[in-house]
Amino acid sequence: MDNNVVASPRFKEIIAEIRDLGFTPGRSCCARNAVPVARRVDFNQGVDARILCKDRMYLRELATICLKPLRIAFDHLGVEKPYEQAVRYAAEFGLTELSNYMLYNFHDGPNDLFERMRLNVTLTRRLGFDLVLPDAVSTNGPPRQGPYR
Repeated sequence: MDNNVVASPRFKEIIAEIRDLGFTPGRSCCARNAVPVARRVDFNQGVDARILCKDRMYLRELATICLKPLRIAFDHLGVEKPYEQAVRYAAEFGLTELSNYMLYNFHDGPNDLFERMRLNVTLTRRLGFDLVLPDAVSTNGPPRQGPYR
């Protein structure tokens, strides 16, 4: 199954089921030692900015679950505008804990990756987010572990 939940034709049903299971903002559950632990949902694959930017509905729905962090894929500069719009929509609905995956060294080089990272810094500062640096995955070596703050 593709973890890119926004690409599913059952997107709204999936989000409703997650809500019905009690994974909504501010909810907690008890761990073994009876200490409340905040619930959270983490779609561990970056969701597609090209889909997120098409309709505010996607971010409005995602904001109804305890999603931390929202991971948006930013694989190349060709998706810069959709990526930026998706981040702005996320901010509009209070999803300000963001991370992303950046594919590196596939059809690009260091300048492309640097520009995507620069865009993240600029955008998150402008929108008042805490900066969560992206995970970097190279096609020439092992992935770096992250996210980095």
